[in-house]
Amino acid sequence: MTNYTMTKVQDNGCTFYAIYSENEMKYFAGYDFMGSIDWVESLNDAYWMSDDEAYQIMVDLKASDEPAEPETKQDDPQVKSLQIAMDYAWNRRNDELNALENIRKNGPDFMLDKQYAEYRASQAFYEGICMAIFAAGYQIRIDDHETGKSTVLTK
Repeated sequence: MTNYTMTKVQDNGCTFYAIYSENEMKYFAGYDFMGSIDWVESLNDAYWMSDDEAYQIMVDLKASDEPAEPETKQDDPQVKSLQIAMDYAWNRRNDELNALENIRKNGPDFMLDKQYAEYRASQAFYEGICMAIFAAGYQIRIDDHETGKSTVLTK
């Protein structure tokens, strides 16, 4: 586990803080566009911030160091592949449902039957993906009962 400390910086009568990683022996420089942490060797190049912001980022850094769950078979490439297929089917179903609701509210009415057929096809596709997941010996956990968002699990 990495130890982080807040380093106090005085500049023009103002007090700032920088985060120092004792394991990396570098200073926190922010996040890149992909969300990865940038580290620099010089305090002058570090990201200076208020004490509240530095404390919150330090808490986030410590939390990201700890594994969220013990390692399981969830890293199985088959599970990831099935999850991607299920997410795609779920998102397609939601898109078709939203389009159907939009046509019901705003028209044109002649598109209603066609859009309803598209929604039914996307629902059948989603159900088929779920059946294939069960047939392959995997389980599905419903994460959000309101939206129906689910996760593929191993037995």
